[in-house]
Amino acid sequence: MNKKGVQWGVLVAMIMVVVIAIALFSNTKLLGNILEKEGNKDICIASVLGAALNKKLRLNTETNLRQVLQCKTEEVFVDTSEKKEIMSIFAENMFDCWKKFGEGKIDFLGDFDFGFSDIRCFRCAEINFGEKSLGVTISFGEFEKYLKETESPIDGKTYAEYFLDGENREIYRQSDNKFSLSKDVPVDVLYIGAKKSISGGASLRNIGEMVYAPFGLSKDFSFWSYVVPRDLAVERCDTLQ
Repeated sequence: MNKKGVQWGVLVAMIMVVVIAIALFSNTKLLGNILEKEGNKDICIASVLGAALNKKLRLNTETNLRQVLQCKTEEVFVDTSEKKEIMSIFAENMFDCWKKFGEGKIDFLGDFDFGFSDIRCFRCAEINFGEKSLGVTISFGEFEKYLKETESPIDGKTYAEYFLDGENREIYRQSDNKFSLSKDVPVDVLYIGAKKSISGGASLRNIGEMVYAPFGLSKDFSFWSYVVPRDLAVERCDTLQ
């Protein structure tokens, strides 16, 4: 075998890798498309970490936050009348939402409107429904029961144990509340940051009567992830994006 030929071939391959890398990093749109294919979740958590760093540096203005956060709203379509299957899709998207925003452990929100209630909601997923799903009614109690009994992607933990970090308490306050699936009103999977009061206690108001308590706590904010109909999200969120 010709060793010089092999060495030359390796050198050419290395040059090609460098050229491709330069081309990718000089074309942010192309790089963005590749990263999107690799997973919107990774992009989201990276941008959340960036926003958290900005907060530490006191750079987290409202405009800056909107520019830094790169968390895409996933479009989900459901067309089944099986309630358990529908709740499974809800739970999977709720899990992804909680995870990609940092599980309530990363404080990336600035002190906007200091001294006033500020419920900030980020739409992780928008779930729309086909003909088979229309009219199916789900109560928050039913969904919570599913979360407490069903194993999550985290080995050995149910969804509820994962969200509540092992605590045995309610997720939805008014579990009897129900909503019917409709073409006109999508269901949103939200990541919610609620500013705490100046005294350091609970947030000044809750996102709807169904909320029991936050999953994750930080110095300035309490955090949740929830599945709620769009009309309720619009009514209760100060900011919905």
